[in-house]
Amino acid sequence: GALGEPGYVHLDAFFGYPGQNLQTWTQPYPLLAECSIHHFDYLRWALGQDAVAVSAEHWNPSWVKEYGLRYAYCLFEMDRGCRVSYRGIATRGDTISWLGHWRVEGDRGVLKVEKDRLYLNNEEVEVAWENGRNISDLNLSGLNKIVLEQFIDYIRKDKEPSISGKNNLNSLHMVFGSVESAEKGRKVKLWTRNDL
Repeated sequence: GALGEPGYVHLDAFFGYPGQNLQTWTQPYPLLAECSIHHFDYLRWALGQDAVAVSAEHWNPSWVKEYGLRYAYCLFEMDRGCRVSYRGIATRGDTISWLGHWRVEGDRGVLKVEKDRLYLNNEEVEVAWENGRNISDLNLSGLNKIVLEQFIDYIRKDKEPSISGKNNLNSLHMVFGSVESAEKGRKVKLWTRNDL
C-alpha cells in the first residue's frame, strides 16, 4: 500500500545480443513473442490488472539486418485505469537487467527499479532472497520448486496455479494485440480472462 493505486508504469526492457543467438529467430515479432511476454506477465502480476487496450509500434533501425522486428513500443490501458508504457529493444549495447528498468507512480508514491536496485520515493530499499542472495539472481532451482509444488496442488487439490495456461492467455493476448495494433496503425481493444 505504500504506492497507493498505481496510475502509470514505464518499463524499459533491453535484451542484449551478447550471449544470445538472436540471429536464429525466425518469426516476424521475435522480441515480443520470446522476450517481452515475460515482462507482460510481470506487469499483470505486479499491478493485479489486465490490459484492455493497446497502441503499439514495432520496427528495426537500419543496422538490424536479421529477420523479425526487434524494437517495440507499446502503450497499454489496464482494467483499473492504469497506463503502462513499455519499450522493448534487442540491443547490441548494455542490458539493464532481466528485471528491466521500472517506474511505477501511484497516488502515494513512486517506485523505481534500476540496475537491480529498488527505490521507494527516492530511497533505496534493500531486497534479497531469504538466503541473502541478490535480487538479480533469479534462483531458478527455487522457482522451479515453486512451479512443481503448484502443479502438484493442481493435480491433488484441483487448485489452479498462479501461472496457469488460462491465466497466461492474457499475457499472450497482450503480445498478439500489440502486433495487431502495429500492423493496423491504431489502438486495439483486448479481451481478458473474464471474457473467457
